[in-house]
Amino acid sequence: MQITFLGASHGVPEANRRCSCTLIETNGRYYFIDMGVNAIDALRTRGIEVEDVKGIFITHMHGDHTNGLISFVDLISWYFKTADPEICLPNLEGVEAIRAWLKANHCEMRDLRFKKVTDGTIFDDGYLKVTAIPTQHCPDSHAFFVEAEGKAVLFKEFGGVDAFPICIDAHDAASVIAACKAIAPTFGGINLEDIKSPECFEIEETLERELDIPVFHDDQHGTAIVVTAALINALRVVGKKMEDVHIVLNGPGAAGTAIIKMLMTAGAKDIIAVDQFGTLYKGCNSAEAHKNWLGEVTNPRQIKGGLKEALEGADVFIGVSRPGILTTELCKTMNKDAIVFAMANPTPEIMPDEAKAGGVRVMATGRSDFPNQVNNVLCFPGLFKGALSVRARDINNEMKLAAAYAIADLITDADRSEENIIPGAFDPRVAEAVANAVAKAARETGVARL
Repeated sequence: MQITFLGASHGVPEANRRCSCTLIETNGRYYFIDMGVNAIDALRTRGIEVEDVKGIFITHMHGDHTNGLISFVDLISWYFKTADPEICLPNLEGVEAIRAWLKANHCEMRDLRFKKVTDGTIFDDGYLKVTAIPTQHCPDSHAFFVEAEGKAVLFKEFGGVDAFPICIDAHDAASVIAACKAIAPTFGGINLEDIKSPECFEIEETLERELDIPVFHDDQHGTAIVVTAALINALRVVGKKMEDVHIVLNGPGAAGTAIIKMLMTAGAKDIIAVDQFGTLYKGCNSAEAHKNWLGEVTNPRQIKGGLKEALEGADVFIGVSRPGILTTELCKTMNKDAIVFAMANPTPEIMPDEAKAGGVRVMATGRSDFPNQVNNVLCFPGLFKGALSVRARDINNEMKLAAAYAIADLITDADRSEENIIPGAFDPRVAEAVANAVAKAARETGVARL
């Protein structure tokens, strides 16, 4: 997690202190605490996509904390229709005030997710947790306590693995690589976090090649392993085989690319990747090298067009993209007994009821309030426990696939159903099963030193 104070002044901005505005970044997702007038400038100057703002939390309604919010809502109502942040306000009277202001500007405020701040936890999307604490500054004012991915705790709790976060002030791949190589002799393994694409590919590949300890980018491979585990069981439910199904993945970034590689390792032969410009195919000439590679190794029928064309007759949709990209009507064009994994958080590519209305039989998301939650905690504690137990030099594809099957096989034939294809995120059996499978695969593939 990175916290940047964009402004900390009072009601009258000073030359070197702008109005209250704090930016939080974690895992490529952005959040604001208060929105002074400098908030919009910060998005543009820092190259932040508006759609990547996932939450806004207002401490109190004084103008120096809120004036930028009006501009932001105006911006996303006019131009950025897919932006879907949750906006937490001290009182909801402010919503109508913003609506009236925009109306005076001849802008119709679109439907947005406004929420009243109350004492206690007000937000948790799996990446950032926000707890509101009342203050005496003015009526309805709160301070916010923020927590981001407490993975060190999860490593210890589920895997018995000692871990602690190391934050690196680095802005290029070479700096991250150098820092990791410098500290590597102290550790048995390195779990990479919050590294954007495409730099994450270079960093991981270089470290895997030059270090003799496991290096694992959980945002890529943890997601891929758990998705594969869930899909193994979803296919068992509908009576289809991995090598026969037509799979469409929307959002081939770091996680999406890793998912495709993992599914190919598991036997998938017919995968189409779709980005914001359409399907990837041979010669698609993307500006991103990994997408050109995907165009070469996927899409065997060389289907061109967009998501609509890719989905026709598809058996599986996997989304690691943005809310609302999949519709009920598109689901109706998929094959019988379709499977949909909509993993955009907190709002998935399609809501479960909408997918079911389109004929989808098995549905999974990244959310805990729906059945079949795809959560990386099912993977990384046990994976590292297994790798470290045999002093593995690497975490190879065989070990990753072993982890996926270990997770999937915890759901018995008797218990497996459309709404039960993957263990719960806190199932105590998972880490041990994954660790044993990973250690066994490490020995069988010759990367174990014990």
